[in-house]
Amino acid sequence: MRFVKFIPVLTFITAAFGPQTHAQGPPKPPWGFDAQSATPISVPGEIRRIVGSDLEYDEADPIKGVAVDLNGDGVDDYLLQSAPSLCGTGGCVYVLCDGASRRKLGQFFGNPLYMHAERVHGYPTIATYSHQSADSGNYTTYSFDGKAYVVTSARAVQGTAVDRLFETLRRVPMWRRRP
Repeated sequence: MRFVKFIPVLTFITAAFGPQTHAQGPPKPPWGFDAQSATPISVPGEIRRIVGSDLEYDEADPIKGVAVDLNGDGVDDYLLQSAPSLCGTGGCVYVLCDGASRRKLGQFFGNPLYMHAERVHGYPTIATYSHQSADSGNYTTYSFDGKAYVVTSARAVQGTAVDRLFETLRRVPMWRRRP
């Protein structure tokens, strides 16, 4: 009888904190996106022209990122990762474009990015971590102000604070596309 009671608890823990992959859409917020999550995607020509200089892709290169509806309007938005030339030990440049209006909404730096459940003007709050050294980095939070993403907080973390931060962030499911 004790075994039957244990199964629902194990199922909950696995669903909440276990490794997750998603073929059709992201996990429920919060969820993370990192360099390993970015795969080549089809990007509308208009968006490619808008972000071309920010991401440093050659015209013929496929752009990596994810197309996902972030604001609930039924149209995929584009979270795009820069070309490898802009990625380093601190992270990569990412650009977010609204799929409906084809406007650039924000530019972020770090690796990984986290989509929070909290929404401001319809879009999720986004946080990034950028690595500085073996035991330090910057954790930056961005919110949508109705026109663009702006930095709402930035803090340097080091030593045990980095360890505590990543202890928490490891519980956040990462976007993983199935092949």
